[in-house]
Amino acid sequence: MTNNLSPSTQQQAEKRIDPMELLFGQLHGMYGKAFTDKFGSGATVNGKDSGIENTKAVWRDSIRANGLRMPDIKRGLASCNRFVPAWPEFLEFCRPTPNADAALIEAVQQLHARNEGKDQWSHPAIYWAAQKVGYHEMTTLSTSALKPRFSAALDDVMRQEVIKPVPEIVQGPRLPAPAAVSAEDIAKAKAMISTFTNEQTKANGAPVDGLRWAKRIIQRIQSGDKTVSLHQLREAEQALKAGSIAID
Repeated sequence: MTNNLSPSTQQQAEKRIDPMELLFGQLHGMYGKAFTDKFGSGATVNGKDSGIENTKAVWRDSIRANGLRMPDIKRGLASCNRFVPAWPEFLEFCRPTPNADAALIEAVQQLHARNEGKDQWSHPAIYWAAQKVGYHEMTTLSTSALKPRFSAALDDVMRQEVIKPVPEIVQGPRLPAPAAVSAEDIAKAKAMISTFTNEQTKANGAPVDGLRWAKRIIQRIQSGDKTVSLHQLREAEQALKAGSIAID
């Protein structure tokens, strides 16, 4: 018995026990004969009931597939009621279905936090529901527009037999910071915009608008936008000088 041990000694003792043995021991202790009646087959192999052992193997695989951790298992045990739970019921105890309104708020917040590698999801279904809706929609649409789409996506995810854990962010190699746009570059850009604006024309004499992307980069620099990189500026300059564009 470890009930009278200190918390640290209790944790060490639990680590030496197979988590599934611990889980099924707890369930057997809670439900007694009802537990063996539900999962037992009456046939023994090496002194163990084959029905319980088969159930244990299925639960072990399902726990791994759903990425459950010990806090989830303890939450599930604490939520067990007077009936012996089947696996779907126990999974629901471990990870209760999220409230759709609260889940939507969490999804929007955590998607932004994920850009910095600081996201924390209370339930993996919230992450996968957000993925089904789409990052652009989740971060640009209003709450009223998102709610029905996100709720439907969350329902779809929750109906899946296995809900995969939230994938870890793979940090790629850091790219060097773009070179800064100098005062000289800005002066050249300002001169170019007046030179090349609507310089080309279509066959019917109408101004060509295919240089809009390049002109917008120049205009962003004119307005003081410091997010434009030197590479973007050079691409815009080359396009404007070459005049090699697709006619709208």
